[in-house]
Amino acid sequence: MDVKTKLPMFDTLVVPILLYCSDVWGVCNHKDIDKLHLISCKTILGVRPQTPDIAVFDELGRFTLSLYTRM
Repeated sequence: MDVKTKLPMFDTLVVPILLYCSDVWGVCNHKDIDKLHLISCKTILGVRPQTPDIAVFDELGRFTLSLYTRM
């Protein structure tokens, strides 16, 4: 599958599980969620783990999931 297919599947199937009840978490550390999101994005792109994080997010046009919890 190509990236254009994998990203909507990730957004539909995985993101709701990761952000479930995020509105009641309060102000806490979201490192684990952001780390999983970044690993998934690198896997979707097929790049090495050493690839800079900002390059991966820029290539996919995405932000960290912790930003969505603060909206």
